[in-house]
Amino acid sequence: MRRPVMKSVLLGLIVVGEALALASAGFLTLWWSSDLMSWLIWKVGAERALGVGNVIYTEGGGVLLTNPGAMMLWTLPFWGLGVLQIGAASTLIGLWLSRREPAPRPGDSPPPAR
Repeated sequence: MRRPVMKSVLLGLIVVGEALALASAGFLTLWWSSDLMSWLIWKVGAERALGVGNVIYTEGGGVLLTNPGAMMLWTLPFWGLGVLQIGAASTLIGLWLSRREPAPRPGDSPPPAR
């Protein structure tokens, strides 16, 4: 295998690997968005995130969150992040597939005939 071809194959494997990692992270972020929302509300505090009147503590130590609109708003950043990661992976693959050979500069010798 010639050196430029090997370099091109290696570059292709790296680009595809990075795109797969980005797309996987995006799909996992979308898949776990409700768990991530619950974690974020827990970090901020349920009363602060949803309002004091929308948090009910049960006798068994459980918590009922009763503001679905606010919970949806706390989920939106994770949806945005997941879509952004998937879009970045698509853009990376698209740019890699649409790359062109550089234009010859004045004074360069023509490519060898095949």
